[in-house]
Amino acid sequence: DYLMSGGTGLEWLPRIVARFPDIPVIMVTGMGSEQVAVDAMKRGAMDYLVKGQLSREMLHRTFLNAQKTRELKTIIAQQNEKLMQAERQRVMMESFGAVCHHFSQPLTVLGFFLEMVAKRVVIDHLQDPELTQMLVECDQALKKLNHLVQQLQEIHEYRTEPYLKSEAGASGMNIIRMPDEESGGATE
Repeated sequence: DYLMSGGTGLEWLPRIVARFPDIPVIMVTGMGSEQVAVDAMKRGAMDYLVKGQLSREMLHRTFLNAQKTRELKTIIAQQNEKLMQAERQRVMMESFGAVCHHFSQPLTVLGFFLEMVAKRVVIDHLQDPELTQMLVECDQALKKLNHLVQQLQEIHEYRTEPYLKSEAGASGMNIIRMPDEESGGATE
């Protein structure tokens, strides 16, 4: 109401909206004026009704609008949260790709140097079985690391796709579509 004890409805409105942000507030007053209506809306009222013009239908319609507005705000908040999750996932995947790129460069250098050392052993006709075994183990470890980086790069390329088209307000499910190593197709 506009006239209340302890202040006007316009003075109370920001406090009510701040304390109960999810509840739509409808201002009702007998002191109707365009300026009061504008001020009420600016301070957070969802609607403004004049007592002398109230009808059962108008009140019913106003409550339905308030309920629908609240539902829509909830849906928007849920969609915003999903967008934030998708954005966090996108940033994580891009970071993942950058890390893979930074790992692959030193691995390439190590592979090149390892190959040079192995060729040098052959050229110099070194018959050191211990050195040969170390080179074999280094080559195997390097191949494992390269394979891991390749798998991580493939993860970077995964994309989530809508699994079920959901209606407004219903929770949808997502899957991650991943390449199938054997067939080159996709698995879910």
